[in-house]
Amino acid sequence: IRPEKVVTKEFTFAGSVLQINFETSARGWLKITLRNTETGEERHSDELFGNRINRIVDFDGDVEKFSGSPVIMEMELCDADIYAFEFGDL
Repeated sequence: IRPEKVVTKEFTFAGSVLQINFETSARGWLKITLRNTETGEERHSDELFGNRINRIVDFDGDVEKFSGSPVIMEMELCDADIYAFEFGDL
């Protein structure tokens, strides 16, 4: 199975965490990259798998640092579906 990539348009968000609604097959996975378009700085998620309605995504750095700045989100999906995502605070 070959991974597919979804790239959002540039947007800004407010909050300190990203929650997603997604589902993968037993062999599937999902990875997310958040890129600040002003600085080029990136945050990468761990590999995600399973079936969750409101999974908080762990990144390799502080996502809140990008809050209020323009970003692009890249989602790499391998036998996975993403239904919704939301930035917010806990």
